[in-house]
Amino acid sequence: AKQWWQEFLEIRPSHQSKLVKIFAQDENGVNRPVCSYVRVLRAGRLLESPRQAARFVCLLAQQRAPVVGGGVRQEQWCSMMGFLCRNKGDCEDHAPLLCSLLLGFGLDAYVCLCMWAQKPKHSIHLGHDQPSCFIFCTRYLHRPIDPDAPHIVPQPKPTHPYRTLGCVFNHKMFLVNCQQSDAVELCVFDFTDGSCWKAMSEEAVRSVCAPGSSSSLPTTPPLCSPSVVPNEASRLKFLTEIVCPRGDHVRLAVRVRVFAYPESACAVWIMFACKYRSVL
Repeated sequence: AKQWWQEFLEIRPSHQSKLVKIFAQDENGVNRPVCSYVRVLRAGRLLESPRQAARFVCLLAQQRAPVVGGGVRQEQWCSMMGFLCRNKGDCEDHAPLLCSLLLGFGLDAYVCLCMWAQKPKHSIHLGHDQPSCFIFCTRYLHRPIDPDAPHIVPQPKPTHPYRTLGCVFNHKMFLVNCQQSDAVELCVFDFTDGSCWKAMSEEAVRSVCAPGSSSSLPTTPPLCSPSVVPNEASRLKFLTEIVCPRGDHVRLAVRVRVFAYPESACAVWIMFACKYRSVL
């Protein structure tokens, strides 16, 4: 890994400042390869489609790792077992879980480390459709810009907030962006092109990420069946101007749809209606 990293730095001096992360610290303080956070996770009948998998991951609460003593926050990647037990985590926890589920559906999915417009660092996913068209799982379709095209040729405008891309990885591959510009709109996403992406050898990734390669890697947890707790599902703040009107012939209506997902994740849609004759 050291030789591979040195070769990457020698390609271009600007690579010193690129957003590349090979190891990440988990909740136990152990430095693990980032590829080991991604596993093929098959949900069986609990999740019927990749769209449901994306919705399930979005329902898990967003929360940064707490800092003991009020010091400077240290980046922490939670293991999949710990993340599912807590049912909340940061973007570094949501991204590997969603990538693992998409891999379980047979999709060519990757976790990407990008610079975002508002945040210095963000973890996202890419769905690989074809080399010229990538889909961000945050509902953005990426179409590259040709910097060598004439000015009269119309260029697609970026619709996503991502600015630069440093590296991509999953459970089998780790690639760093070695293109002259790491701007997302200029990136070429052909991972077979060695002039654009420098890949770590699959043997090196397999030696630390394959099942049984290391006893320190936690096992992939199974997803629990959906369940809804009535007390938690009923904690809703009603709008008083809808349910407490003043008038004659007041009629109220309510409709509730509950969608239960694995790990006690639940999406509740409530529609209120009120019909009355105003007395004011």
